[in-house]
Amino acid sequence: MAVTTPFGLLIPLAQRGAGLTLFLLGTFAYAFGVVVHNVAQVSFRQQLCPLQLLGRMNATMRFLVWGTMPLGGLLGGALGSWIGVRGTLWVSQLGIVLAVGWELASPLRRMHDLPLDAAVRQ
Repeated sequence: MAVTTPFGLLIPLAQRGAGLTLFLLGTFAYAFGVVVHNVAQVSFRQQLCPLQLLGRMNATMRFLVWGTMPLGGLLGGALGSWIGVRGTLWVSQLGIVLAVGWELASPLRRMHDLPLDAAVRQ
């Protein structure tokens, strides 16, 4: 995500005509990063979680991630009315880029292998 999210900053720069290329490049690179990130983090979580808690953990994560989307939609709509669409795109893309900081500061960044007891599952 640290490599691909900055490409999202190209999205608010998009203009008509050839400037649409910025939108396409930014959207493609960001979406590619999201897919790779999701595969890695879901696989890691599922491998780390005990089998008997897997359903609860997955439901909780889906609630946290998908459950906040309506709030983001409301906030995005209000912000779009207040500062305009392009300004809202800048705010959202900067927020996404800055959010990568949580992952870079996380101990997970230095974790390359699963804990030994997680690898031996029932």
